[in-house]
Amino acid sequence: SLKNRYQLQTNRLINDLSKRITIYPYGLSDSKGLVTFLDNQGNSTGRSRIEETNPDTLEEHKFDRIEIQTERLDDLIQPADQKILIKIDVEGHEKNVIEGMKEILSNNNCVLQVEVFQDAQKRFLAAMSNLGYRLFKQIGADHYFCNDKFNYSA
Repeated sequence: SLKNRYQLQTNRLINDLSKRITIYPYGLSDSKGLVTFLDNQGNSTGRSRIEETNPDTLEEHKFDRIEIQTERLDDLIQPADQKILIKIDVEGHEKNVIEGMKEILSNNNCVLQVEVFQDAQKRFLAAMSNLGYRLFKQIGADHYFCNDKFNYSA
């Protein structure tokens, strides 16, 4: 949401990271386009999500419907042979985000922290395994993955 982007821009400025962090005003997905985004009207932005992944259990919450532009991360950046840490918390849109960054995941040493809820866990674990990633830790709904290029010892 616009509120989140302004907060991120402010934090980037306060921490003097403007030259090191680029903010892209897009939602990440598996394709470029426009989607309906449900922006939670409450104090927590944690319930905000792309409408197509909205579960029936959240129907009682109040959302503002806005159109947002989505992009594939692979189309925005093309790093190679880099160490990359990725955090994904997209309220049910995880598989789409991963589909849009397959090149980055295959060409780099990556560690991912992905919030995945139990109903989607089995399919998501299989998708990550197919990409050459293994689950090395789980804390609640947060799942930690790495590929074979990344050396991790717990």
